[in-house]
Amino acid sequence: MGGKAQIVTTGIVPESGKYYHIVAVHNPAKGVMNVYVDGTLAKKFDVDGTYKEAGEGNMWFAIGGDTDPNDNCARGFAGDIALARIYSDPLSTEQAIALYDDVKAKDTGAEEHADAPAGNDRFLIGEDIHGLEMTQVEPYVYHFKTTNTDPYVRLSHLQADLEENETVVAFEYKSTTDIDAEFFFSPIAGGREMHFDLPATDEWTMKYVSIEDYRQSLNWGTAGQFLRIDLGSAPDVEVDIRNIHFITKEEYMDIIGGVSLNLEQDAEGWYQVTSAEDLMALAEGVNSGFFREVNVRQTTDIDMSGIEGYVPIGVATTAELNHTGQDIANRGFAGVYDGQGFTISGLTATVNS
Repeated sequence: MGGKAQIVTTGIVPESGKYYHIVAVHNPAKGVMNVYVDGTLAKKFDVDGTYKEAGEGNMWFAIGGDTDPNDNCARGFAGDIALARIYSDPLSTEQAIALYDDVKAKDTGAEEHADAPAGNDRFLIGEDIHGLEMTQVEPYVYHFKTTNTDPYVRLSHLQADLEENETVVAFEYKSTTDIDAEFFFSPIAGGREMHFDLPATDEWTMKYVSIEDYRQSLNWGTAGQFLRIDLGSAPDVEVDIRNIHFITKEEYMDIIGGVSLNLEQDAEGWYQVTSAEDLMALAEGVNSGFFREVNVRQTTDIDMSGIEGYVPIGVATTAELNHTGQDIANRGFAGVYDGQGFTISGLTATVNS
């Protein structure tokens, strides 16, 4: 500023793992700069001159560092920057506070986006980006384009331990093609991943992924741990993701209801299997990880002749195997199946070799 670097300190000592909202406003007409931290004026100081771009050879305007003639960033900020904005005119105190109030409302859920889901806090995306071009469209809304065959991006760290029953990852997405996606559970290593499918869709589509068994078998879900999302193995795929967060299994069950199985329940709460379609629905529900502990009664003989694509109950599909071909999350049926003496005939199963 005015041909020299002008540095200001607020006296605030940041806490590790905590995000701060900072607004720096330079008003050249008044010769002052105001620094607001979390909606409060933390420092006001006089500043001489007007803004000058860095000298010849210094390549960028930098946030979180200083430009360097050697194509580097000097004095880099050792932390995460979630959102950055630049305005052409000085902001008033009211405008600076309003910016913080807007971000705080979105973080706490007090004033959600119209399309934002209910549930636990949403997570920021954008750390450890590989093989992707990423644009943050607005808070918690991201657009990706894959650039190589190993595209992935990491979510922000868990700020606190997940509750024991927070076992479902929920988010909305759009994709230009079908994707065999993966979650990697920190610490990143082979055998600590799960696959899930993202079918192509050009409309915002809700996705729920159960990680219940992975949380147990991998001892995952404590503060400081994180998820990494791998988006297939092909370049030039465009994906949009928004409002990624955790919900409880009970919340998920409330969202989808028992009708997702298309099975009637008797007075004792047992699901009734009365047709080939019911058996298919039960297998899909158990293998998804959400309906492993249901109690089921078969009420008649069932003929499966001519039914294609049946995956046996409690058998992992390709999308649930890790890279070694092992099902690290046990998807076995853990409920009770009472056949009541009836039969299932003509069944052809599809399994992975």
